[in-house]
Amino acid sequence: MADVVQMGSPVTEREVWEACDALEAAGEEVSRRAVLRAVGRGSMTTIARLVATWEERQRAKTDARDIDLSPEESEQILTMGRTLLRSLTDRVRTEAAAREKELMEGAERERRRATSLAADYDILTAERTADLDARNADIARLNVELAQAQADIDDATTVLGDIQVQLQQTTWRADAAETRATTSETRAADAVAAAGEAKGRAEALANDLAASLGKTAAAQAALAEAEANHREVTAVLARTEERLLAAEARSNELTTALAEANGRGTAMTAQLVEGERQIVRLSGAVDLAEERVKAAAALADERARTIATLEERIAAARYA
Repeated sequence: MADVVQMGSPVTEREVWEACDALEAAGEEVSRRAVLRAVGRGSMTTIARLVATWEERQRAKTDARDIDLSPEESEQILTMGRTLLRSLTDRVRTEAAAREKELMEGAERERRRATSLAADYDILTAERTADLDARNADIARLNVELAQAQADIDDATTVLGDIQVQLQQTTWRADAAETRATTSETRAADAVAAAGEAKGRAEALANDLAASLGKTAAAQAALAEAEANHREVTAVLARTEERLLAAEARSNELTTALAEANGRGTAMTAQLVEGERQIVRLSGAVDLAEERVKAAAALADERARTIATLEERIAAARYA
């Protein structure tokens, strides 16, 4: 783990450079740990970054010693460096602003698209719920109608059984009357009358049976209609389930699209962060270039003064 000494205010570049100069003047190695101990506060990461800038400055000074320039050339180089610095800074800022605007507009488009997809999902969910409730109500109603038709069939079947029993009893009575008519001539008239009465009751019972059969047929037709309605409801329910599956698939697609939109927004944010990092690196490079130009100008000035001094000495020697 990196060494960290946190005390007081944050460490500055000037403090680190002065510590490096002091170590170099004392003939000691200018290492990160030595500088951290000399400064007495800050993190190893910050110290390492500032020591790196000091090393760049030292290399710029070394490179500047090998340059033989006139004051005019030094001034021209300094002016060009400053112009280049301003141009590069303006360009970086313009490109960063344009890139930031582009990323923000893309993020806003993705946000609106995600909002639209979410609204579509809510609408599909509401429609699916309404359809399901309506189909459930239809199924409940048809079940009630089916139960009522079955009850009517059961009642008709009971009535039919009762009529058949009565018809059988009437038949037995008619047979008994005919038997009595054949065994007793004196009671023939009564037997014939009883037979006629029994026949009338039999005909009435037959009519009742026909009416019951008609009710049974109507009940069976109602049952068939209820079964047809049930089949239709079953088909509608199947279609509803298919629509539900399709809606769920659409919901999954919307969820995936929303996740992709969020992913693209994250990628755009990462690109924006990378652009800011590039701006920081370019600013560091610009600062370093300016330091090098200043060092070259200072060296040129120093050499100009040295040349002037030598010229004065030569002139003095000539007159002497």
